[in-house]
Amino acid sequence: NSARIIPRINTPEDIVFNPHGIDIKTLNGATRLYAISHNDAKQRHTIVVYRVYADSLVYETLYENQAAMNTPNDLAVTEKGDIYVSNDAGKRGSVWEQLWKLKRSNIVFYDSELKLWKKVADGLIYANGVEVDDTCVYVATSRSNKLFSYKRQPDGNLSNRRTLVEVPGQDNIMFNGDELIFTSHPKVFKFLKHVKSSDKKSPSQVHSYNRKTGEYKMLFTDDGYRISASSTALI
Repeated sequence: NSARIIPRINTPEDIVFNPHGIDIKTLNGATRLYAISHNDAKQRHTIVVYRVYADSLVYETLYENQAAMNTPNDLAVTEKGDIYVSNDAGKRGSVWEQLWKLKRSNIVFYDSELKLWKKVADGLIYANGVEVDDTCVYVATSRSNKLFSYKRQPDGNLSNRRTLVEVPGQDNIMFNGDELIFTSHPKVFKFLKHVKSSDKKSPSQVHSYNRKTGEYKMLFTDDGYRISASSTALI
């Protein structure tokens, strides 16, 4: 029940590390941490990759494509080392898009073999959390209020979009066995006030959706005075 800082080593000086969405993956015996990082001053959004050791994170590489990742929010790494990334808006930080529920959000894919980026899903309203398993990609949307599943194709493309459950203000997704555990911000305007000031409390919810049975459950709800604006839940 303790937390400690693991130092980051060998990060290039020109990389501003402001981490957002993360994923961790073990491939060929090596564990790597993938972190979306924002340098808003230079409008530079990257994925910084560190090799994970017991006592350090050692910088390994950087992924960058401003045309593909213009407003990256979350990412998910596949069993091959390919990457799915959610862009939550057409313009970073656009409150206008959120309020008017404009369909300018998308999912992009990085092919680690071909070293190419491509858009694989669009027409979304503030895509947020992303997770991937052997057959599907799951996307939580904050403003269309829908948890989607897509069928993965061998080339990384997505098809057969299905709505799994509707819940307002969805955020990040994590796996717990067959369950998708995801958080939400049920009061959007209270959440936007919280973004401007942490003194403003925002209600929190945690939900479960079973990929095999389709069963949905709310696991936790709070008015924000115990846990405000929850982002991610782990079981």
